[in-house]
Amino acid sequence: MHGAHRDRSHSLDLPARHYGSRRDFFGALIGAGWGAMSLLEGSIARAALARAQSAGSAANLFDIEHVADGVYAALARPAAMINSNAAIFVNSEDVLVMDTHSKPSAAAALIAQIRKEVTPKPVRYVVNSHFHWDHMQGNAAYRATFPKVDFVSSVATRTLMALEAPSRLKKSLADLPGEVEKTRAALGRAASEREKAFYRRMLDEQEAYRKEMALFRLELPTLTLDHGMVLHDQAHTLELAFWGRAHTAGDVVIFCPEKKVVATGDMIHGFLPYITDGYPREWPKTIDVVAKYAFDAIVPGHGPVHRDRVRIRHMRDYIEELAAKVADGKKAGRSVAELQKTITRTSLRSLQTDNYETLVRDALRKFYLLPGEPPLEDMVMGNIKDVFDTLDKK
Repeated sequence: MHGAHRDRSHSLDLPARHYGSRRDFFGALIGAGWGAMSLLEGSIARAALARAQSAGSAANLFDIEHVADGVYAALARPAAMINSNAAIFVNSEDVLVMDTHSKPSAAAALIAQIRKEVTPKPVRYVVNSHFHWDHMQGNAAYRATFPKVDFVSSVATRTLMALEAPSRLKKSLADLPGEVEKTRAALGRAASEREKAFYRRMLDEQEAYRKEMALFRLELPTLTLDHGMVLHDQAHTLELAFWGRAHTAGDVVIFCPEKKVVATGDMIHGFLPYITDGYPREWPKTIDVVAKYAFDAIVPGHGPVHRDRVRIRHMRDYIEELAAKVADGKKAGRSVAELQKTITRTSLRSLQTDNYETLVRDALRKFYLLPGEPPLEDMVMGNIKDVFDTLDKK
């Protein structure tokens, strides 16, 4: 169904499917167990927001970077339960934010920072770039703070949020005690005060996450797009688009032509790609389409703002090279273990081109919570397995 939404300052062109209720589709799929959480409607997010506001600067989980006039990047500081970056577009009367991090309290902390460091204008639109936990589990904080907010995603992302988010969260919480024990064991083995401090922080954040997410309520998108959606504002134009499968089946990007900024979620970012839910044959082609935008800056899902086109080529070429090597090995009947012996970090030309490996290491050191040097070789081995498993996914 095609729909439209208008207010005083801007309008939306919506070649999209519109869901009138944020629970209509969700309730039928998930069942009564999750429905019971509606009794806590908004209370958790409101409490998280109050804590974030009262904590002041100590609650700052992000570094706010000015990208262009009216455009900001909230760069997530290192955390045990990783948060995504957020792209912030300040419209003439309100704000659009892309992505809401790993939990409502993180989103509440960013809301407080936006009010303090960027603008007092209300957030009117929240875009979920894709369905992964660290990009959408904070939605409820925006609903609690801005009752008129609309959540926007692709049709595929909304469907995946409804189908996958509850079961994945349930599994992660069930696995968390085991992870906590691993952290305790690592703390016991730690030799330096730096390592001990790292693992103590890990324990604190894991426990805080467990308590908060035990009462999690999923907030689904209220607006969905099949291909594109344009927000016409007096300040600028925002083009939301789904250009094809990449990091997931439903990645949405935002392009602001006047400010020459594109926000990409995890389709393009500063770390090595996470491919478990990806489409490695299609991903580089989707990046090629996004690369046609006339942008000067990328606000990525993780890591630093990209002020050139080097990193978009880095990620594209790395995925393409890895997919080709794994495809050749798979066709020859080789196993994952065999491929991991021959496809190494140093054998990948894309990693050695234009300092890609160095840039990834620098980004991981700055933005990812690690006890030591980034385990890049292990990450490449994980990518090989994920490409092997997803290469022929329909």
